[in-house]
Amino acid sequence: FPSHDKLSLGLLLSWKGVLEALDYGQMEFVLLILAVMGARSFFPFPFFSGIVLGFLPALKLPWIVFGLPFFLQARSYQFWKWVGGFILAWGIWLFGIPVMFFGRERALALTQSWMEILRAQPFDLYLSDINQSLLALGLRLFHESFQAQRLALAFTLISGGGLLGYLIQRRRWISGELSTLTPWLLFVQLVNPLAWRWGSVFALGAPFSARTRALWVLVLILYRDWE
Repeated sequence: FPSHDKLSLGLLLSWKGVLEALDYGQMEFVLLILAVMGARSFFPFPFFSGIVLGFLPALKLPWIVFGLPFFLQARSYQFWKWVGGFILAWGIWLFGIPVMFFGRERALALTQSWMEILRAQPFDLYLSDINQSLLALGLRLFHESFQAQRLALAFTLISGGGLLGYLIQRRRWISGELSTLTPWLLFVQLVNPLAWRWGSVFALGAPFSARTRALWVLVLILYRDWE
């Protein structure tokens, strides 16, 4: 590799989110690759793009939010192709594959047990310093309050809605470039109730969006180790 490529690769791999994703063995790299692949194929191959992006919420449900900018900017001849691919992929992952491998009753039982695990998660998990979601931030801000959970939820809805409105009104829609993907990647990370710190790997494209002031606010919120 040329020296400048080696330097770029070294800087990329030294990013905290990259190191932690590798250290904890998380799937954020897979999510990032799928997001980039789906975005780059959106205009030339909308059906394929829908299939790729439809895998994301099947892997992690909050990633259904990432499909919103594609849904909004799809042109008439792309819309139903993309939506069809998205629904098809989501259906295959959520229903087709589990039923094929485990059978209908076993797949239903596994789904119910998974939901029970989610309900049984300790509340302290949301307050952990490795959780960098807007909900966790709200809980830390209002933890002394009697109605901390309600206030934290209100904070999440208001701040998340404000960020979403800002991203939509900018009208700088997603393409295959990281400069357009990064704000939405970080938004998905922030609205996820359990947004682990190694998800800061999604901020890799932040230097390419240096003019986006709101993006840097998101990076600071996501990247900081709250005590």
